Amino acid sequence: MNFVFAPGFSAEVAGACHLRNIPYVPGCATMTEILAAYRAGCDYVKLFPAGSIGGPAFLDAVRAPFTWVRAIPTGGVEPTVESLRPWYRAGAPAVGIGSKLLPKPLIQAKDIDGLHELIDATVTAVAEARS
Repeated sequence: MNFVFAPGFSAEVAGACHLRNIPYVPGCATMTEILAAYRAGCDYVKLFPAGSIGGPAFLDAVRAPFTWVRAIPTGGVEPTVESLRPWYRAGAPAVGIGSKLLPKPLIQAKDIDGLHELIDATVTAVAEARS
């Protein structure tokens, strides 16, 4: 599946993706950006940097008047139940975890077993946080 998961919103990219039927999930940090993304045809937005723009409380506040917003937080999301649960409770359909899921020391050491353990623990944490 092709898709574009971007750090910011671009109306031009939204238009190009829409014409090609490619899902575009732009990074947004304000209500203005979120609404612009939806007006441009996006079905989802990426809250970025989620931890710095107010965390789960921001998403909860956004969804109070705009219940239809489907936002995927990235940036500041930890692969733990304690970090994940508030995002799901605030209405996140998914979360993005980058460097916390693939930490540089494990990558540099080519520690495949360590990566498997971290990924398995994260899958378990997501399942628990969503229940």
